[in-house]
Amino acid sequence: MDIDQRGLQKKYPQIKDFYEISCQTGTGIEELKDKVTQEIIQLEHVDDQLPLSWFNVKQKLEDLEKDLVPYEQYKLLCESEGILRE
Repeated sequence: MDIDQRGLQKKYPQIKDFYEISCQTGTGIEELKDKVTQEIIQLEHVDDQLPLSWFNVKQKLEDLEKDLVPYEQYKLLCESEGILRE
C-alpha cells in the first residue's frame, strides 16, 4: 500500500517511523514489536511506582459496574483510601 508518509508526519509529528508488515505472512511484525518496545522504554514515567491506594480506588470503581460515577462519590472512594488531594 502506498501512503503519504511525509504528509502524515507533517500532520502528526509524533509519528516515529513507518514499517511494512504483513498480517498474512507475519513479515515485519517482530521488527515493529521491537521498535514499539524501545519507544515505550524511553517514555518518562514508564517505571514510576504508583500507590496501592490508587489501584484500590480503581478496583472499587470497577466493582460498582457503572459507566458514570458522580464526582462526590468518587471523592468519597478516594478519601476512604486515604487519598485527600485532587
